[in-house]
Amino acid sequence: MADRLRERFGASPFLVVARFERKFVDANRDPTAAYEAPQAKPYYEGYHRAISDSAEMIRRNWGGGLLLDIHAQGAQAEIIYRGTVNGRSVSQLEKQYGKAALTGPQSVLGHLASHRLQILPDLKGQDRETRYTGGFTTSTMAVTREQRSTRSS
Repeated sequence: MADRLRERFGASPFLVVARFERKFVDANRDPTAAYEAPQAKPYYEGYHRAISDSAEMIRRNWGGGLLLDIHAQGAQAEIIYRGTVNGRSVSQLEKQYGKAALTGPQSVLGHLASHRLQILPDLKGQDRETRYTGGFTTSTMAVTREQRSTRSS
């Protein structure tokens, strides 16, 4: 996906890849539930620090961006589960660009669906996420300028 974005827009996206096994570290969870062995902590923290540093650089240089947390799941490998904490982690995207930015034909999910990949919840109106609601990473990193100024005051 990073290569296709580079081809389309002529610039490389920020890309953070977890190069550790998810059975040892689940980086998509709060640190209290992400790992059991203390040896896993540096991997978890390094991963999240890389995302945080990238997000801060994007905010500083461009005011904001789009964070996609893409990873595999073992329940149904042929299905792409959309996890937005039932819309909460994409509320700013929808507010600024409309629902089509998330589920429309020109969206990332719309593009994947056009290649006959199954997306759940489907893009035809169902919003409630039931199996995987996602959102830890995107909710943790998606902080608006207003929220940052409120936190620092």
